[in-house]
Amino acid sequence: DTCSSLTGAVLERVERSTSQQWPGHSKQPLSTKNLTQPSGLAIDFEEEMLYFTDAVREAIERCDFNGTRRELLVSATIYPFAITVDRDFIYWTDLQLRGLYRAEKYTGHNMEEVVKRLDNSPRDIQIFREDRQNCTVVHVSLTMVGVLKVATRRGW
Repeated sequence: DTCSSLTGAVLERVERSTSQQWPGHSKQPLSTKNLTQPSGLAIDFEEEMLYFTDAVREAIERCDFNGTRRELLVSATIYPFAITVDRDFIYWTDLQLRGLYRAEKYTGHNMEEVVKRLDNSPRDIQIFREDRQNCTVVHVSLTMVGVLKVATRRGW
């Protein structure tokens, strides 16, 4: 279910929490070893894998939803930050090189620079695909200096 909640990049670990719990409760660490500064997290629901960046270690890794099967995919990048996954590729931003990169999501091979030398360091990346918009949450409210209400439904 694409509405499941997997949250990440908290201090030096990647954590999992369930959407049925009050935010911040019942967190389970997925990756705590050999992490320095995890900054980006992407969820691949089809493969049930998490992809994450570590800017200090200059690495991109993945693991399954339980934190096992962890593997290093890319170590030839300078400052990986935001990451996303689409079909057979991972895409990430590099803050120091100010670019957008991609590689095969299963192996990390065939890395290529997609966009070179942006004016500013890219801090986020998202891919929108119409066929992936199948969340069935009916209503979400978020209170922060007022109230923001978001209605999300199939066919919205």
